[in-house]
Amino acid sequence: MTTADTVRERAMELARAQTDREQAVPELLTACGGRRVAAVRARQQLVTWLDSEPDQRDAMRAIEFLDELLKRLPA
Repeated sequence: MTTADTVRERAMELARAQTDREQAVPELLTACGGRRVAAVRARQQLVTWLDSEPDQRDAMRAIEFLDELLKRLPA
């Protein structure tokens, strides 16, 4: 399992648990180890999955978490 896979799965777990964004983002930062590439790849995987399953609220929420994470990571 790659770091991106771990980040994607954690983002989905947090979304399913209806975790607050301010709590979820630091957890995802830990999961990705501060590596932007892992967060970007996790987001891409979720977007691709969402394209085939558009009614997935949890995936949309997970993407929101990752978007916020990416704002906080250095470019």
